[in-house]
This record gives sequence, structure tokens and C-alpha cells, in this order.
Amino acid sequence: MTLQGNLKDFSTSQILNLINLAQKSGTLTIFANVPDNPEEIGQPTSVTTSTSLKRARIVFQQGKPVLSMVEVRDLVALLRRTGKLSPMQAHWIQNRLKDVNEKAQALLLIEGDFVTKADILEAFTEQLKEDIHTVLMWTDGSFLFEEQTPTLDDHITVSVDLGDVLVEHGSHVREVLRMTQELPNLSATLRFTPDVDERLQHTRLSARAWRVISSIKPGVSIRQIARQNQMDAMEVRRVVISLLQAGVVELGDPVKGEEVEALPPSDFALESTDPSIFDTLIEGIQSAAERLIDTDSLQDDGQSA
Repeated sequence: MTLQGNLKDFSTSQILNLINLAQKSGTLTIFANVPDNPEEIGQPTSVTTSTSLKRARIVFQQGKPVLSMVEVRDLVALLRRTGKLSPMQAHWIQNRLKDVNEKAQALLLIEGDFVTKADILEAFTEQLKEDIHTVLMWTDGSFLFEEQTPTLDDHITVSVDLGDVLVEHGSHVREVLRMTQELPNLSATLRFTPDVDERLQHTRLSARAWRVISSIKPGVSIRQIARQNQMDAMEVRRVVISLLQAGVVELGDPVKGEEVEALPPSDFALESTDPSIFDTLIEGIQSAAERLIDTDSLQDDGQSA
């Protein structure tokens, strides 16, 4: 069984749900044009500046995602990114294990007391969730699901509850929408309120908030502050909104010449979506599911004949 199509006709959440509900085993491959600017991911194509072609693979076993790869899959780099290995350890290990498959790498790392089995499984579980969150934001591209499970002997597989990941993603989208509505323009500057000293004496701030405060200068936009502190759009919005609510800062004029960031697409606004759209989506999923069932029935009839 093969299922293919365009992400403009079927969203990634529909595709994942369909495979999950039909309890199919196989590989889903997605090719998508993804904005180079992280702030524009999830935006309509008409407002993005430049894009790059990305590829993702998610392997399913009986409807459950067990393995994923967005562009590359590198065990040592993953363990370094999650803090399980130091940069020096990762560099040393990569030079010596570059020609060893994933499962053999894991065994050697465990035997060498670099990490534990639990560390590796936890890292791959988090990566699987992150990769699903990533593809759920892709809206421009194509997909192909092939019901032929690849050989996974050389790879480490884990399992996540797709329903929980989709619920978590929905909460994330709603939070992004709320914060974007509260602080739509990252080109705005920040200035301290007249009673900032008194406010700071009675306000407990995080380390990130203090870093943002130390970066506030005339003519410096919120976007520039985020880049100086290696924060993404969501992180800097969360901090700035908390400072605004605490009365520590207030918004100033936008920096001239900086492009105003667009709001997320309207289909993120769940409260205002036309109910008929959901009916259309449900009909599409049911139709696809019926095609899958018909295909399986034909295969069974052919085998019995």
C-alpha cells in the first residue's frame, strides 16, 4: 500500500493520525519547503523570505512512530546536544566510531561508561517527539507513505504515544498564537519604566530575564536582543511579556528598516475557524481510510484466490 499527496491537501497531522488509526507499519517520507528564518516557520508561503528543501522520515510499527530522521540522524551529536556527552568527548568518539552503525555505537558507548542505556533511549525518545513537532509545522511540500517497513536491525527504536504528542503540539500552537497576539512585532524596541528600580526590588526574575534586561539599549529591537542571547522568537516573547506584565519595561518605537514579523496563519486561530473546515477534513480522512481498507481487501482477495 502506498499513500502519497500534497501537504496543501492533507496536513501532516491528518497523515500521522491516519497512519495511527489504521495501525499501519511502514515509512512516511516528507519533502517540504521550510523557511530559512525560524521566525517564519508556520507562516503562509506568501510572507516568507527564503526557503530550503528539507526531508523527514518517520518509521511506524502498527501505527506507532518508532524512529525518525529530519535531514540527518547522528547518535553522538544527539547525545552531545542533550548534554549526555561533552563537546570534547563527542569529538573524540566521532573520530573513532564514524564507520560503526548506530546500534554498535550505542553498545560501545555503554560499555565505555560514557552513557547508560536509559540515557540513549531518553535521547531518542525526545528526538522522536521533536521531529514530529517539526514536521507538524511543515505546510508546503509532498509526502509518501510506503507500507514496507525498512530493516531496523542497525538502528535503535523507541515508541511514543502519538495522541499525547499531538495534544502537546496543539497546546504549543495555542501558546504561540497567544504570545504573538500579545507581542506581534519583534522589531519593537524596549525601554525601562520610570519606576523600574522599585519594580525590580519586588520582582523575582529568571536568568534569561536578566540577560534581556542587560541587553536593552536605545535603538535595539527585541529581535536583536533575542539574537544576542541566542533565544528563539517564542523564548524572547515569553520573557518580554513577563517583563511587560511586571511593569519593568514598556514598548518603544520599532527599529526602522527591520521587516515586521507577520502573524501566524489564520488556521492556527482555533476559536475562529469555520466549523465546515473540520467537516471537510474529517471527510478527507474517512475517504483516505476507506481507500486503504479497499486496498487491503483487494490484496487479501488476491492472496486467497
